[in-house]
Amino acid sequence: MTVHDPLAAARALRPLVEEHAHSDATPVDHAVTDAFREAGLYGALTPKEVGGLELSLEENLDIIEEISYADGSTGWTYMACATTAAFFGAWCGDEFVREAFADGVPLMAGQLAPNGQATKVIGGYVVNGSFQFGSGIDHASNVGMGFIVTDGDTPPEFRMGVVDKDAVTLTGNWDVMGLRATASYDYRAVDVFVPEAASFGYAAPGSIAPLHRRGGSVYDLGILILTCVGHAAWAIGLARRALDEVRALAPTKHRMGSATVLAESERFLHDYARLEQRARASATRVHQVFREAEEAGELGTADAQLSTEVRSTNAFVTEEAAEIIRACYLLAGTTGLRSGPLERAFRDIHAGTQHAMVNPQHHVEWARSLMA
Repeated sequence: MTVHDPLAAARALRPLVEEHAHSDATPVDHAVTDAFREAGLYGALTPKEVGGLELSLEENLDIIEEISYADGSTGWTYMACATTAAFFGAWCGDEFVREAFADGVPLMAGQLAPNGQATKVIGGYVVNGSFQFGSGIDHASNVGMGFIVTDGDTPPEFRMGVVDKDAVTLTGNWDVMGLRATASYDYRAVDVFVPEAASFGYAAPGSIAPLHRRGGSVYDLGILILTCVGHAAWAIGLARRALDEVRALAPTKHRMGSATVLAESERFLHDYARLEQRARASATRVHQVFREAEEAGELGTADAQLSTEVRSTNAFVTEEAAEIIRACYLLAGTTGLRSGPLERAFRDIHAGTQHAMVNPQHHVEWARSLMA
């Protein structure tokens, strides 16, 4: 399906996402993911050469924020699948891409951290390993995994590969506080063959990327920067939803012992204004850093320092969102306990803060680069 306005398409699907939003361990409904696929949204970050839309980073920010505003788990699984497909579409070999993307952008999920061990064989790699956090794997047709190749005296190599989902074993283990509907199941690979063309080598930590095979200069920014696009947008969407929920509640909400509704309390208005300022400042900073990153990609000036700045910004906006949403939860009183968008945002953002991309070390690395 050709998408003339992807953001409008995502916005039009908000009622469907909200209808199926929930906090239990049931995966995001397939009616939602099918609708995203029909709208062509999974190709937002994928190169045009393989059927994607190859939108700008800021356009991707807006789409992921919109979906996450409707529901955190849905936004998380969307960004995980869309980003994973973009990586393999940009960097994998032609033979694999021709087959995997023949019918459009496939749903791909999986953990790309190097938790697997592999040996080089004729035509590819044999991988063994246990992986976690396969967000969106319930809906996916393909599963990605990161692995370290050891081959005699050759230095170990970090690669990322993708296989059909039936090649791995799902092992569950997703009994968690938030983001429950992402169904981010663990999975295991036992002697799984990954064709050479269905994999690519990852650049050294802190660097940018291997040369991409297809797509524009945005893919020169590399895995870490492109991963941060989805995470930052997700946090912005959740914070925005929490603030809007409290604002809608304020004209009628009485806190116990108060003679006035929240909207008439100067203390509430003061606190709410400060939360709005923090959320809007964070969102502006995120758009600024990704706009500058995309420009650096076009100019060929992207470097390791840019990567540390983007990662620090992503961690910062997620940390800010967690504080903003917690404050909204407290302002809402017992209403925040009830099942609904604010309750889900509270659960989901605190799950999101545990992700590796929110590691405080990202701030340390950026600060060190500023001191150099």
